[in-house]
Amino acid sequence: MVVRIFVILLAFVIFHGVNAQSVEYYFSNGVAKHKAKDYNGAIADFSNAISINSENPTLYYCRG
Repeated sequence: MVVRIFVILLAFVIFHGVNAQSVEYYFSNGVAKHKAKDYNGAIADFSNAISINSENPTLYYCRG
């Protein structure tokens, strides 16, 4: 039983870390594409970040 709880908690921690890294990845790519004037690519990356974390208002602001 203890092992099962540990595995569940470990999976949650790993998933949360991957999720946060994905948002950062899409956000930084969106910023880079915006600076390169690839506006459609930036919108796509910000939209991907929003699909992962829809509660972050900065992502909506950057997407426009």
